[in-house]
Parts: sequence; structure tokens; C-alpha cells
Amino acid sequence: MHVKKSSLVIICLLILVVTISALFISFIFNNLGDSQRNSGDNRLTIVVTNGLMADIVYNIAKENVIIRQLNIGDIHGWEPSAKEISETSKASILIYSSRYVETWIDKMRNTVPENVVFIEAAENVNFISVNGIIDPHFWFDIRNMIKVVDNVCKALEKIDPKNANYYIKNAEIYKTELYELHEEYINKLEKFRGRIIVTRHDAYRYLGETYGIMTFSLFGIHEEEIPSARIQRLIELINNENIKVIYSEYGENDLFITNFAAEYGLKVLKLYSMENIQLDDVKRGEGYIFMMKKNLEALVEGLSLE
Repeated sequence: MHVKKSSLVIICLLILVVTISALFISFIFNNLGDSQRNSGDNRLTIVVTNGLMADIVYNIAKENVIIRQLNIGDIHGWEPSAKEISETSKASILIYSSRYVETWIDKMRNTVPENVVFIEAAENVNFISVNGIIDPHFWFDIRNMIKVVDNVCKALEKIDPKNANYYIKNAEIYKTELYELHEEYINKLEKFRGRIIVTRHDAYRYLGETYGIMTFSLFGIHEEEIPSARIQRLIELINNENIKVIYSEYGENDLFITNFAAEYGLKVLKLYSMENIQLDDVKRGEGYIFMMKKNLEALVEGLSLE
């Protein structure tokens, strides 16, 4: 059987087109896979227990790592769910503040695989004890945060040595900002040394002891009910110390504070407790340093009225 020359040419061209198309599709598919792997799959996944740890890891590592934040709310009484434990099991490293903050950490350690590295970021921080109760709010002494930055940076250097210089450089930049913030607190609060601030929550002892301010709170460290004797003591302070301001907290809609302030002619100002920081806040530039600056503004405003 004879095939026309023109038909052979057409058949050859079709075969060529199909072959080129197959090679092109294969090239696109393979390169897409490489792109996806390079864009995220090979990065370290670091689980952090709270927003303060997310803030520090992000400022040191930026987008070099994937950060998963377990707790996005109040630290008091929170424990990880089964889902959050499962998430941690897939991570390279878990960074937590301290066993005094994450009191459940040993339970977590016994549940996840042994290859997950646990880093206690505030291991060399001196915690304040109040009537036998450890005050977990160490971050209000900015010098403690500088220690934590050093600890986290060393942990990242060890687990990811190829990026060590990048982590060290960013940590030094962040520590410089923290040193400057510490000096700003000292300078602006110096003239108020020895004065009293009244707060909703007993979270500001580190701030008071570091920067010379006395603190009195309505609720205790772990926010139990307000004893009647404490309310009576507050009324005495208002009368004897010329208290003009009571500090509530962002994220709290506290009717008691509002009503109490109205009854005794107090102005209500707000402070950040830092317990609700989220990674998105940090990426927007509204993390720890931003909130501490806002707190300083509120402290100076309130103390200037008295």
C-alpha cells in the first residue's frame, strides 16, 4: 500500500507536536513542584506556645521558618488541645516561655515524638515569687526579654546552623531596639519613682520593680475574685495617695472597673498585658515593642494626672 508523501509529512508533524507538548507539560509540572518545595516545604516548622515567643522568633528568623502559634489568648489556665498536640508532633522545635508560664509543658513533652526539640526560652530569668506563687509575667522587665532573645537565637543557630549568621544579625538588631526601649522606660518614669499605679490585674510587678513604680491590683496574679478587703484598701489609696487613674486592659470589657471608676471619679486608661499577642500583630509591627510603647504612654499620662 502506498501512502502519499503529504500524508506522511502531516503524520510526522502531529507526532512532533504531541512529543513537544508532552515534554513541555512535564517541564512545567516538575518546575512547579520544585518551586513549591523551595517556597516552604524545606523550612523549619517552629511551634511557639504564645504570642511573645512568636514575636521573638519572627524578629530573629523572619520568613526563614514557619511559625505555628498554639495559644492566641490568655495564658492563665490554658492547655493545648489534641489538635494542638498533633500540630506540635510535626514540628522540628517547640519554643515555650517557662514551666512557670506553661505549667502543662511536661505533659506535652511526654506526648509528642522524642525528635521534637523543646526550648525553654526564659530558663535563666529570675522569676518573682508572691506569697509562694510564681508571677509568670516576666516580660514586663525588658531586660528579661533580652535574655530570651539570646536564648532563642542560640537555639536556632544550633538547629539550623546554615542560617546562623542571619539569625545572629537579626537578634542583635532586635536587642538594640529592646535596649533603647528599656532606656526610654527608665528616662520617662524616673520622675514618677515611688508613685503608685492601680491596675485591674496583678501582672505588672516586674515593671514596677524594674522602673521604680509601686503597683496595686484588684485581681490577683491568676485573676481570682476580688476580696472585699482589697476593695477597701483601694478606697484608702484613692483618698490618701491622690489616685486619679485606674488601669484596665485591652481586650477586657470590665463593667466593675467602669462602675468603680465612675463612683470614685477615676479616669480609666488601658494597658496591654501582652498575653493576647498574635503572629499577625507582630508582622504588622504591632507586637511586643509597639505594645510596650503604648503602655509607657498610658503610664506617663496617668501618673501626670496625680
